Amino acid sequence: MLDNAAFARVIREFLRDPNAAGNLRVFYELAFHFTRSYIRILRTRGWRLPVEDFSSETAIDDLTIDLLAPLFASDTGRPCHIITDYLSPRCHTAASDEDVVTFAKALIAGHVRQELTDLVWGRRPEQGRLRRRIREITEGDGYLPFEESGTVMIRWRHADNGPRDEARVIDDGELHAIVLESSSKHSQMPDRCRSVFETLDGMEWLRNAIPRYRLVGVFCRALDELAQTTTPETSSPQADYVRKRARHLAGRAIDDVMQSDFAVFELKKGFDDAMRGKYIVALTRLVDDLIAHGEHDLLPRYLKEQLGEDAGDSYLSVHKHSWETIVKRCLGRLRELLAAEGMEPE
Repeated sequence: MLDNAAFARVIREFLRDPNAAGNLRVFYELAFHFTRSYIRILRTRGWRLPVEDFSSETAIDDLTIDLLAPLFASDTGRPCHIITDYLSPRCHTAASDEDVVTFAKALIAGHVRQELTDLVWGRRPEQGRLRRRIREITEGDGYLPFEESGTVMIRWRHADNGPRDEARVIDDGELHAIVLESSSKHSQMPDRCRSVFETLDGMEWLRNAIPRYRLVGVFCRALDELAQTTTPETSSPQADYVRKRARHLAGRAIDDVMQSDFAVFELKKGFDDAMRGKYIVALTRLVDDLIAHGEHDLLPRYLKEQLGEDAGDSYLSVHKHSWETIVKRCLGRLRELLAAEGMEPE
């Protein structure tokens, strides 16, 4: 591997003209060798990798190529736009060689971790939902996200012992043990995250800040392990039956609310059939998450996904009140339907 000065020179040449075949080839070779080494590091940290024979150099090379392909993708008129969009504003002429290399490695490493997670978990919706949920929690009032050498770090605002920036960062194994313990004690993600940071705050030999990618990755792996080892006794037949009936009754609750409450907003705000459809899809996904997992993501996300490009401009001014009202009425109606059958949701 080149020293920082040579590595930074390659990056700057590539950013200056990513269309030049020579610049692309040299930068790709550096990214390839870095990724190959990083895969081995992740393996020593306990990551599950989609490689049957780790002694096979060809298998590792093939995995490296697969991981880098999306990163080097090009859009119309924008070669390698993911790389250039991230690095160009950070690798300006005033940036030091060390900073340029750090940002490039952080970009590649973050991309590799994301791609590996998607490959291993098969892009399962519940894993994506969990990652989003953790990010939403740690971007809330109780946490302090900050960027350090291209990596997003998370610190708990209520730490009793103050920042310990000179201490070492918790490793995957130590964090895994804490996450397992907190997840066995608490059922809701906000409580689990808080418990992790409370425990870390008391471990004075460790820095009380965690890389966000590590927190998300360890939670995904730990909760998957817990799900695989959960015994049938932890889920009672009665609870399973309630969830089954809740899924059946959810459609009725949504229909009732859309016919009554949404009709009012149609008149007041001029919502058309297309908007009605967006509300139904968003509401269905929210209720599905609540029934399956016992909690849902932040309310705006469900509707914003359906609103698309207009979400940022119109959610607060047009939809916030109507959406929150529809959700509240729908969940209340679902509870009424379950209570009418003599059941109470957990």
